Amino acid sequence: MDFIFVEDPALEGASPEELRPRFQGWARKNARGTGSRHNFFITVDGEGLWNCYVNLVQAWPYSSEDWMKMRTSDIGPDLYVQLHNDEVWYVYYKDPELGVAEL
Repeated sequence: MDFIFVEDPALEGASPEELRPRFQGWARKNARGTGSRHNFFITVDGEGLWNCYVNLVQAWPYSSEDWMKMRTSDIGPDLYVQLHNDEVWYVYYKDPELGVAEL
């Protein structure tokens, strides 16, 4: 699994809602079938880096529970394998206002 990093000053402070269309365009262009790699993306900001978390965002949200904070150590191929099952999102989901979700 390759992680594709996008660093663009124009994206500073962008919300998940603002980033979704850009990711969705990339996913449509690059998807070879379906899978969690094209259903979720990660955002990183200074606060998260200092506190060892990133934001895991649903690219095609089903509900208002569309992103959560995840520990950086939990982000990897194993998570994406688990997320291939749509129900796993709800097993791990934690409201970002309440803190960081853990696997």
